[in-house]
Amino acid sequence: MVLADRQADAWCLADGACVVTQGLLERVGASDDHLAAALAHELAHTLRGHAAERLALLRQTGAPAAPADWLMQPYSRVHEVEADRLGVELLVRAGFDPSAPLGFWEGIREGASGTLVVPFSARHPVTPSQLRDLTLYADRLEPLKPRVPANR
Repeated sequence: MVLADRQADAWCLADGACVVTQGLLERVGASDDHLAAALAHELAHTLRGHAAERLALLRQTGAPAAPADWLMQPYSRVHEVEADRLGVELLVRAGFDPSAPLGFWEGIREGASGTLVVPFSARHPVTPSQLRDLTLYADRLEPLKPRVPANR
């Protein structure tokens, strides 16, 4: 679903429904590959149960917090690495370029004006090590990329 929100954001619900805002589509120049990269990453968080893990940890601390508060917190580095790697695999198995997340994350990090894209980047901080890891993982999955037959 695309929301007519100017804020750049995307997320998936526990049932796998995915949401992206018009602001995200506009901000990163969301090509099909970039949109697929964003949604695959968010879907990977859902498939790995990251939101449920975060909620369970919050409940263990006994800290009172509204659901909106914990949903807006950044994912852990472990969760981000898992979502990045599974997201790349989901992409390549769906027929997309495994290197698509690099362009997406660089667009998130820099945005059209060279600034961070918020609120999406607040929950998904982009790091140089993340970009290196994505490059290595994309290279590893390159053999799974569908080959387009050459024109004769």
